[in-house]
Amino acid sequence: MVSKSLVSVVDDDESVRESLPDLLREFGFAVQAFSSAEEFLASDWMDRTDCLVLDVV
Repeated sequence: MVSKSLVSVVDDDESVRESLPDLLREFGFAVQAFSSAEEFLASDWMDRTDCLVLDVV
């Protein structure tokens, strides 16, 4: 069995945190969303994340 790649989404915009994970899950990814970099860095997900999507603007 192949495990799903984990994508972590970090964005302060709630609508992005809700919609982007839904889209990524449709493509077969496991997704975890965070509202800030601090929240992500304090989580247990950091070491398991394969791809990190950040809100840079």
